[in-house]
Amino acid sequence: MNDRSNYIEQIIVLLKRYQSDLIANGEFNLLNSHIHAEYFLKQLLNHVSPPWKLKHTAEKFSHNTSSIDLFSEEQGLVVQVTAQKSNHREKIESTIKKYNAEWKEKFPRLRIFFIKQASDELVKEFETEKIKILSFNSIITRIQSKFTVEDAYNLLEFIKQELGTTYGSPYTYERIDLFEEYK
Repeated sequence: MNDRSNYIEQIIVLLKRYQSDLIANGEFNLLNSHIHAEYFLKQLLNHVSPPWKLKHTAEKFSHNTSSIDLFSEEQGLVVQVTAQKSNHREKIESTIKKYNAEWKEKFPRLRIFFIKQASDELVKEFETEKIKILSFNSIITRIQSKFTVEDAYNLLEFIKQELGTTYGSPYTYERIDLFEEYK
């Protein structure tokens, strides 16, 4: 296996672990990690899709907005990050409705990022030139097809730094110290 393949394999493992944890936390309504996910995805999407230069809405408005989480004034782009586990159709429709009412004039492009993958049928139904449905799988596909060795290495280092020791190594069992029983 060459370096590029090795780096990409590690990236996939880390992103899939992170995605699984976000989904599991959502199942139990433990949503604190979802706020972190918005900031993490801002940086991840900026790495994977330059020149987006996304910012979090809280950086501009001093609070999180209900329908849009990330934006790029330079690119005329807004992103809704959602952890909705069911009824993706309703989430897409409500996001598009709010986007059309409040954001479309200034930001002609909308991306909806599902932490849990939306069905291919919904993606085909709702995607247009201006509206795209994103997921961890679409990010991974882009990385696999477009990234050089250097891009993959830099992204892997970013992910390790951002996700810390919980996800920072794809083979965490090598890092566990043996438990010593208290006597």
